[in-house]
Amino acid sequence: MEISVVEKLLLLILCDIAKKQKIKSDFDCEFIENAIFSGNTWAIEQEYSGLLSKSEVEKNVVDFTKNILEMCDDIKRSYKSLPTKDKEYVKNAVTNFDEDFIFKGFAGNTECDYLGVAGFLIQKMHKFQSLKDCKLNSHIPMVENYKQMYAVYKPLNGKISLSKDDIIKILKNKN
Repeated sequence: MEISVVEKLLLLILCDIAKKQKIKSDFDCEFIENAIFSGNTWAIEQEYSGLLSKSEVEKNVVDFTKNILEMCDDIKRSYKSLPTKDKEYVKNAVTNFDEDFIFKGFAGNTECDYLGVAGFLIQKMHKFQSLKDCKLNSHIPMVENYKQMYAVYKPLNGKISLSKDDIIKILKNKN
């Protein structure tokens, strides 16, 4: 990241103001000042890579993530509305079934755009609130699993509620 002399001055002034006003921030003013004074401005981009996104997230990533969240929200909502005996049937039919982990998130290291979109939709836009307590970082790649699940879900989308058999069919298509 190239920072001009004027940008460096502006950053230093903003850091100075933030420190003097005791403003709480996600940015470490001392770190930024040290990076500028030592000629290591590249470290600012490294340190705040998650906050300093280089570009907009691609539309296909946003659309896919929304579709997956909608699917998981629908599965969770439909599962909750099942009678107890049908819930037990689903639990027995799906290996390692856990109602709280229908949505497992996305891999933070390799699927960061998907993770970022999911987090923004759930936490900042307050969409898909049935998933708000789910962990967003799966620590393992999930996109391919979700693609398999969504291929089964898509023709069922639009139903008022998914049946126990629909839920099983979708969840058995994940790794």
